[in-house]
Amino acid sequence: MRNQALLARYVAELEARGLRVARTPDFAQVVVFDLPLPRDRGRWTDATGGEIFTVAVSFSIPVDFPYAAPGVGFTHPQSAIHIPRIQLNGRDLRNLHACPHEPWHWLCFQQLDWDAEHGTLATLVNTVSLSILDRAGYLA
Repeated sequence: MRNQALLARYVAELEARGLRVARTPDFAQVVVFDLPLPRDRGRWTDATGGEIFTVAVSFSIPVDFPYAAPGVGFTHPQSAIHIPRIQLNGRDLRNLHACPHEPWHWLCFQQLDWDAEHGTLATLVNTVSLSILDRAGYLA
């Protein structure tokens, strides 16, 4: 069973940082909205080609979180991490795959540097935010 008290603290920490968060009652799914995308290296667009300035991330939280991080697997894992399809300067992100959870696309993490003792939802959001930039070629 998920540690709901711990996850409630993690959600409150994200909200205290000014992020909008939605979740299922059992914390099986947590969505963080309005993560800012940097604008100094080009134009971010959504699946329709419309310009965007933020992105949402959907986390399927493993039952044993934080001891197991979501999103790790060579195929669509049960506890996947999703974002909508986005592009930077008309180019798709590397390792972002279509999946049945429209409008979400699966972010493939073959491995994730995760510290179960210190990992929180905030550290996971930071990891995914940096991964989005890396996958877009922004950090190159």
